[in-house]
Order: sequence, then structure tokens, then C-alpha cells
Amino acid sequence: MMTADRTDPPTPEQEAMAAAREIHLARHLGEYTVLHERAEHGGAIDIYAFGPNDHTPHVVLVTSGMSERPMPVPPGHSGVARLELIIAVPADWPGLARSNGQFTALTELGQPRHSWPLHLLSALAHHPHESGTWLGRGHTVPNGNPALPFAEDVAFVGALIGPPLGLPEELADGEPGGVGYLAVLPVTASELAYASDPAEGPDPLIERLRANGVTVAVDRNRAPVA
Repeated sequence: MMTADRTDPPTPEQEAMAAAREIHLARHLGEYTVLHERAEHGGAIDIYAFGPNDHTPHVVLVTSGMSERPMPVPPGHSGVARLELIIAVPADWPGLARSNGQFTALTELGQPRHSWPLHLLSALAHHPHESGTWLGRGHTVPNGNPALPFAEDVAFVGALIGPPLGLPEELADGEPGGVGYLAVLPVTASELAYASDPAEGPDPLIERLRANGVTVAVDRNRAPVA
């Protein structure tokens, strides 16, 4: 559950790491609102909401807290151990539309057809720490087995972890200390199969998405690119 008010105080170390993330993100995405996660057993991962503003026409959602614990990246892999994730939605997305800079209808996020991008972002941010695994560029995550749409009005059945398409490249590079930023890109069943095919793989799919103008912002109606 997300709320605009924090219920548990952060530790000094968490505050220092959060401050570094905030400086880096604000440099590229502007001012933000923090949506705090209520976690009964600790390990809360908040979501920072940026825009729309001069930096982006969308509402950009970035996790904050996933990177506080390093992931067990296997030797020989190029992934970063400390990672935060990004997704974006259109400026008029129900529940995340702003009035005078404030969210005025967060209750609309109680509807699955509106809340699924936040739930997806949060679930993937928690997944490495709960499962003892890691996430990196090119990883695909189906929505269940069999993979089902995230909501009744979208064809997306999984997510591809990739570059934050449409955002500054410097954002993905991360701040000093080794924290990287990757996007959660919702994908259709055909795109999921394409990315999982050893003969094709995730990188060609990422390039197809880029060539077709796909960005980090969710487009409920976009056509598959594979």
C-alpha cells in the first residue's frame, strides 16, 4: 500500500543513501513527491513521483530503497548490484494526475486497472531481496504462469528490464556509489516470447522498442513490435 505519509522513520544510513538518490534524480527529473510504502516487517521501498514538468511530460515513478541492499550478481555478469527501477505513466493517469502540483485522487489507485504499474514496479523491486536473486538489463519477468495481462484493458503480460527509453542517458548511469537505474518495460505475449528466444534475445527487442518510439511511459494501446 502506498501513502504520501511515512509511517516508520528511516535509519541514518538509509537517509544518507536516499539523499544521494534524490540529488541524482532531481538533477535529471526535477521536483518529486514521495509515495511511502507501508511495510509491516521493514524493508519498505518507496516510490518517487516526478513530473509532469520541464524535464518530462509524464509522471515518472522511480523506486527508492531497492538499492540499499546489494543483489547477488553472479561473477562474470555485467549487472550492477545496487539497482533502482523506473516506470512512467501519462500525465492524466487516473490516481496520479496532479492539480497545483499535488495528487488529488490517489484513491483511484485502488482500482487494479489504474494501480498495476505501481504494483509491478514495487513487486519487481522487492523480488531480488525476497528471492535471493538479481535483476539486470535484458531480464524478462512474466506475470504468472501462464502469463496473464496486468489488467483487463491491456495486452501486457510481462516486463522487460531495460534502459529508461526516452529519459536522459545520464540518469541510467546512476550516482557515485554504483547505483544504477533501469526501466520496467511492459511487454506483450509475443514480445515476451521474442525476448526469451535464444535466437533473438532481449537486446533486439529493446532496439525494436526504441525504433518504434516506445518509452518508459505506459501506452495501454501500443501495438506489439515483435
